[in-house]
Amino acid sequence: MIRTLRTTIAAAVVCATAVAAHGGSVIGNDLSHFDRSQNGDGVNVFHTNHVAMPKDGFVNAVHVAYQGGSGSMQSFQLIQLRPTGVPGEYTVVNVSNALDLTGYTVDEIAVLSLGTQWQVQAGDIFGFYGAGIPYETLDNVDWNSNEQPTYYQAGFTWTYNAGDTFSLSDLPQLPSPDFDRDYGYGVAFVVPEPAHGAILGVGALVLLRLRRR
Repeated sequence: MIRTLRTTIAAAVVCATAVAAHGGSVIGNDLSHFDRSQNGDGVNVFHTNHVAMPKDGFVNAVHVAYQGGSGSMQSFQLIQLRPTGVPGEYTVVNVSNALDLTGYTVDEIAVLSLGTQWQVQAGDIFGFYGAGIPYETLDNVDWNSNEQPTYYQAGFTWTYNAGDTFSLSDLPQLPSPDFDRDYGYGVAFVVPEPAHGAILGVGALVLLRLRRR
């Protein structure tokens, strides 16, 4: 079952492009892939699956393969990261407010709106800081190809804000590679489309006004 929380994509003309009010795709891991018996973390973690945005565009929501089991720890922040050109180094572009998974039930795909669209560039990646998103571990037979380390230690708190630059090597990692994990989330990505129709419409309106004069 899929439930959507006010996910809206507004059509707009920006530099001769329009954001499509339909279509789009989820960029990230396959949300049908995750083991429903596996709980999400009960502590805050930082994770990115390093899945890059394929083109410039917009992101307006995050999709989570939710199945509960994390107690009261069911909220996280989505984080947009842009490569600086230095291996492993990123600039923080956006950090969302807390996105709450409370109230979703087993086997739901939680679709959590960001409220406003985030503009993204090709190569941007997304991560999260928080808890409640289901994961796979190295010993799970459902493991897929995007496995990445998870970063946290006791007391670790995400302190980076938009505009800050950091290296993944600066973050504390779990002590054992056996705790590498992949998480069930992806972002709703919309590709800008040429606004030929909008431009033609404006041109026709101008011609009509000139004719009336």
